[in-house]
Amino acid sequence: MCQTQDHHKWSRRQFLFHSGIIAAGSMLLGNMPVAKTMANPLTTALHQTETDKIIVFLKLNGGNDGLNMVIPHHSSVGNSVYRSLRPNLAQIANQDYNSATLLNGVNHTTGNSSDQLFALPDAMNPLMPLWDNQQMAIVHNVGYMDQNFSHFTSSDIWATNAENDLADPRRANGSIGRYYDYLLPSFLEAPLEYPPALVIGGSSMLNFRGVEDTQYDLVFSSPAQFYQTALSGQIFSTEGIDTDCYQGEERIFLRNVANNAFRYGNTIKEAYNQAMNNALYANTNLSEKMGIIARLIKGGLPTKAYWTSIDGFDTHAMQKTGHATLLEDVAWAIHAFYEDLAAKGMDKRVIVFAYSEFGRTVTQNGNTNQSGTDHGTVSPMMIFGSGIQGGFYGSFPHLVEDIVDYGLHKRFAFTGNSIDFRSIYAALLRDWWCMHPDDVALIMGDNYFDTRLNQLIGQPCTPQQADQGANIVLAHIADPNNNQQIEIKYAMRQNGSINLTLLANQEYRLLAGVYHKAGSYTFYLNKNDFPTLLPGDYTYVLEANGETVKRSMRIF
Repeated sequence: MCQTQDHHKWSRRQFLFHSGIIAAGSMLLGNMPVAKTMANPLTTALHQTETDKIIVFLKLNGGNDGLNMVIPHHSSVGNSVYRSLRPNLAQIANQDYNSATLLNGVNHTTGNSSDQLFALPDAMNPLMPLWDNQQMAIVHNVGYMDQNFSHFTSSDIWATNAENDLADPRRANGSIGRYYDYLLPSFLEAPLEYPPALVIGGSSMLNFRGVEDTQYDLVFSSPAQFYQTALSGQIFSTEGIDTDCYQGEERIFLRNVANNAFRYGNTIKEAYNQAMNNALYANTNLSEKMGIIARLIKGGLPTKAYWTSIDGFDTHAMQKTGHATLLEDVAWAIHAFYEDLAAKGMDKRVIVFAYSEFGRTVTQNGNTNQSGTDHGTVSPMMIFGSGIQGGFYGSFPHLVEDIVDYGLHKRFAFTGNSIDFRSIYAALLRDWWCMHPDDVALIMGDNYFDTRLNQLIGQPCTPQQADQGANIVLAHIADPNNNQQIEIKYAMRQNGSINLTLLANQEYRLLAGVYHKAGSYTFYLNKNDFPTLLPGDYTYVLEANGETVKRSMRIF
């Protein structure tokens, strides 16, 4: 049995985290099939976790005016002040909205009824079935301290969960990228057959960048580019390149290497072709992108994070009509998306988090019907899905006491009643993606849990403490070149002796017992060396420097 020669160093992925914090490791890689290929590659979900739940991030690009989206209808929440601050922009009852879009529901933060205190504009009426069925949550007053009013910088802060501080080391990588660093420590050495994250309509996202500049997202800049891959199964086209010259041959070679290395194209093509849309989507760019995402989810693509966006929310002028059109686009796209998923019973697996980099000023620009608003601070955020507990969260900002003058404009202040946007990410990681709070804090760089969001997920999963020390990492993956072999990958921050054992038939079998220098290593578990191992679930254990890590795997 190859005990000493079957482990050797792999160095491309070291498990350092950010600013000296070490990744607690890949706690979520259990129960992973080890066969190299199966009849349907979509079933080879190599990063199966305690949950197969999905998050779709929908960004309202430009800074959404939340005050005209979640309208303070009742006098108790400042309707008269709202109308005085926006004489040309305020949404007027029985004109811009009516009784059909009044919002009845509880505020889960206060426990009090919020019936008919707020309303959506008529343009968002397609969302009312989701609201009435408690599948839509509105989180009031979301933002961050010391708001940066730059679209680019504020978007980066949302992507990275950094502070508005150039010295914050988190600014270089994304919060979901760090999650994937944690989840997939051997991603560079053993890339998946599907993208961990998928962007439809955009560029490579900082959200999905890991600490070592690993980019976990596959990007389609437009639906048209996506359809090309869905049709051909190729990420990069090799057509139309002159092969008579050496440069052309090299370009084809490099593109084919990329296609073969990532193997995303065929997986995406297969998922897309295995499903159809079961809802009528509007003829808009956003609805088209949401339809693509729904079809991929229904087709079995194991991707857990999607990102898409809609432009136009930088409404400095001509806001009232234009903003309503944008909100109507969002409402119909979300409505069709969940109708589509529900047709196959998949709506319980998917959350849509609709957010914007900031809100708008409380006061309008100018005093004409062509007025708009400038860059603001806090704004309500919307979260959708039958897996959430719909209703209100947080406190609506006071339209007098919470307003601060910024020269020509009045903006909401970020106060103790505001909700830090990072607490929404923390709640989703803990309660939707089943991460232990200690591990979430490690990824986020701080503890952002907010008890006001504890009821956001209808049936929160029960995260387990990672059975992983601060100094060792353990994971496994199928050997891409040998379907009889499993690669067990582990890493150590400190020098020391290790024992790697396999629990089989109630007995521990020693796989490796050696002294290592700090670094990353692979042990090749060849099934031919263990003829008595029958198909089933097994546990493998790493002991090093006084710490113990256990993982589960399935042998076919």
